Amino acid sequence: MKCNIAKDLLPLYADNLVSEETRNEIEVHLQTCKKCAEFYQNGLRQTPFELVASNDDLADANKLKRVKKRLSKKCLE
Repeated sequence: MKCNIAKDLLPLYADNLVSEETRNEIEVHLQTCKKCAEFYQNGLRQTPFELVASNDDLADANKLKRVKKRLSKKCLE
């Protein structure tokens, strides 16, 4: 497995969202590639993935919800 593919899959691997076959491939790669193993141990595992929404993001989301609601009403007419 190439390092760039392993690094793309590591967040899914960490959250246990990969197939058993992919999990096995990643584990083999981590055992044979020191750089990816260090990246996983030092970077990915210690960095919590959180979504932080700003007030602007929430306002935009509310606008989109209103538009969706209006469009849904028009489609039902």
